[in-house]
Amino acid sequence: MIEHLKVVEYVGEIVGLRVADKREAEYQSGRRIQYKSACYFFRIDKEHIIDATRKGGIARFVNHSCLNDYLGLMQVVFFAERDINPGEEITYDYHFNSEDEGKKIPCFCNSRNCRRYLN
Repeated sequence: MIEHLKVVEYVGEIVGLRVADKREAEYQSGRRIQYKSACYFFRIDKEHIIDATRKGGIARFVNHSCLNDYLGLMQVVFFAERDINPGEEITYDYHFNSEDEGKKIPCFCNSRNCRRYLN
């Protein structure tokens, strides 16, 4: 049996999709310098997003990789299935919704099962 060690919890404000869409537009607009055109969202199901942009912790800086997967309900905790070496990047699959070809975000994770796009 593999022992899973808690690495970090993804915290923020849980919001619905309409609120998330409005906030994303606000963050991307660059009108507020503190966001620097960045937003930190984690989709936890089909209707809810954790918005870590204003009230998040360090887990919001975990990057995407097609290789990794996660489990979560209304709480998202990253667990390690193996030892993590000092300085090793921690990644997970963002599970973005699929978009039209013109709105695709390229993926550069270089994992063996890379899907080429984040969405």
